[in-house]
Amino acid sequence: MYAVVNHLRLREGTGAAVADAFRGEGFPRLRHATGLGSAQLVEAAPDHLILVLLFDSQEAANLVTQSLGDEWMREHVVPHLVDSTDRSAGEVVASTEP
Repeated sequence: MYAVVNHLRLREGTGAAVADAFRGEGFPRLRHATGLGSAQLVEAAPDHLILVLLFDSQEAANLVTQSLGDEWMREHVVPHLVDSTDRSAGEVVASTEP
C-alpha cells in the first residue's frame, strides 16, 4: 500500500468551497481511479485541510496524482491556496488494513 498526503493551506474563508469541490466532483473522480484504496479530507484548522490518499501501489499513486489529480486540483483547489501544496508520499509500513 502507498500513501500520498497533501497539506492544503487555504486562503481565509475558502475551506468550505474546497471541501464541497471534493464531495461534489473530486472524490467521485478519484473513486473511479484504478488502484485507489481510499481518500479522506481532514480539517486540521479552518485554513488547513489534509488530503490523505491510499493506493494499491506507487505506480497507481503516480498515475492518479499526475493525470487525474493535477488537472482537477489546478482548477478547483489551487486558486484557494496561499502557497503550493505540501505533499508527502511513501510506502505504508504499518496499517490496520490487511
